[in-house]
Amino acid sequence: MPTIVPMDEKRRIATQPAKPNWIWGPLGVFRIEVYRTLTVGRIMTWLFMCLFPPTLIGIATWQIGSRGVGLSSEETYFGLVFLLFVLISQVMTVLGMVLWATPIVYSELEAQTWVYAVVRPGARRAVLVGKYFVAVLWTISSSTIALTLSVPISGIANPVATWGALVCVTVLGSCAYAALFATIGTVIQKRAMVIAFIYAFVVEAILSTLPAAINQFTVSYRLRAILFQLLDLKVASAREMSHLFDTTTSISMHVVYLGIFTACLSCLAVWRVQATQFIWQSEV
Repeated sequence: MPTIVPMDEKRRIATQPAKPNWIWGPLGVFRIEVYRTLTVGRIMTWLFMCLFPPTLIGIATWQIGSRGVGLSSEETYFGLVFLLFVLISQVMTVLGMVLWATPIVYSELEAQTWVYAVVRPGARRAVLVGKYFVAVLWTISSSTIALTLSVPISGIANPVATWGALVCVTVLGSCAYAALFATIGTVIQKRAMVIAFIYAFVVEAILSTLPAAINQFTVSYRLRAILFQLLDLKVASAREMSHLFDTTTSISMHVVYLGIFTACLSCLAVWRVQATQFIWQSEV
């Protein structure tokens, strides 16, 4: 016998505001993915990314000290800050996003779980956004711990301000690189990680260091400018590298550029997963 719902209950259900799926959907995916990714392999990778940079920084500091160079000198401070930035805020952040943000769609296709996102409204977007924030969480947490260990080991001058500036650019870079590599993963499913590595090496590592206007379109260029303005580093101490830093544009403008870059690529990735009919293995 069918259950009879009272009219007052029907009216209450009809007038009750629905939970915004664009918030609760990604939040649910985020919570599930955090628990699902707590595997031995992922934790070991995370620990390696936390401990490897401090080890290299410790070796570099020991080499500097063995040569009788003072750690408080301007040249040494400049070199250590730049080393921390390249090693953690650049290499480590990019590597983490290539590993965790690029295969967002392909991992679902390979596990044949993408079909569950297809049959539910808004589920594609929820999967992409939720796993995007999981990738950002893993990368920022490992980078922050690596910086927390590396800065005291380096014996660098003004450690608190240096740590804060590096964490700031790491967070900005993680959000931008996650959007970039997630977009690459939605456009190209197979060989996406190879394409992401090539892009990171050619564009972010090479083009960003060229003394030309093209380097201003890279994330690395903006992050360097923010870092060096936050710490008020003297670019004159490295005149041969002056083309790497933009001290004329304000920090807020660099942040706005990174925000627009992240938002545009995120919207492109969301549109791609919503508008594209991906083929998974069971359909081949």
